[in-house]
Amino acid sequence: MRPISHLTAVLITMPVLADTAQADSATQYNPITDHYYQLVETSQSWDAARKACSDLKGYLATITSKLENDWIQTHLTKGVENVWLGGTDSAKEGVWEWITGEPWNYTNWNPGEPNDFCCNGEDSLSLRGTESGKWNDLNSTSPYYTPVYYLCEWEATQYLDIATIPDVNLDGVSDQVLLEAVGLPYQPLAKHYLQIISGANGLKPKPVDLGYFLRDEHSAIAVMDDINGNGYKEISIRVKNRDGASILQLRDSRTGALIKTFTIHK
Repeated sequence: MRPISHLTAVLITMPVLADTAQADSATQYNPITDHYYQLVETSQSWDAARKACSDLKGYLATITSKLENDWIQTHLTKGVENVWLGGTDSAKEGVWEWITGEPWNYTNWNPGEPNDFCCNGEDSLSLRGTESGKWNDLNSTSPYYTPVYYLCEWEATQYLDIATIPDVNLDGVSDQVLLEAVGLPYQPLAKHYLQIISGANGLKPKPVDLGYFLRDEHSAIAVMDDINGNGYKEISIRVKNRDGASILQLRDSRTGALIKTFTIHK
């Protein structure tokens, strides 16, 4: 699933961290998909490239629309001969699949491809930046005879927890509150947001910026009693700061405004 981003729809270029020192290109944010991408300019086999992206908590890029393909070609792969993508027909010849399980509904094959031409079969997908972003099938060990770089992809938004809250926009339907972390998954700190969602129509007002916290599987939200006396129950948010200490925030369920903060030291 590719969620619609609540972030401003502009291109964001992120610095390359030590984890990706082998790469020459910057990590870039695509507002079309709300995902990050990075072209790693190291020639690898398809299997090695898949593992390298997985080790950085991402995956070999999948392309599910012309808009996404065009954006990748414009910003990352233009002029690059071969780039591995996360597509394969190794399970059943001729039946192509994305490694993420996304539907295989869009293709951009070069004329005559896929042709399973070389080296006892070609079961791995590559993008040809020198051919306007057209696709080609290659043998998974292709770097032994032709260089193939690879493209990693990450979801920008991680959904940490969701809870139902009373009807705060007075439309007669209970609403939801969502806790989100936004940023590259291999970075320990991520910007956290509180998003109040209308239960009637799914509309989201501007998210509440909570600041930077550690990515933690125990981050959670819960609904509490009305503390500030405005007739609405409050939201309890549990996160961890950069020192690893647990932070408990109480926020107004109607506006997301901070009421009180508690720090629970390790």
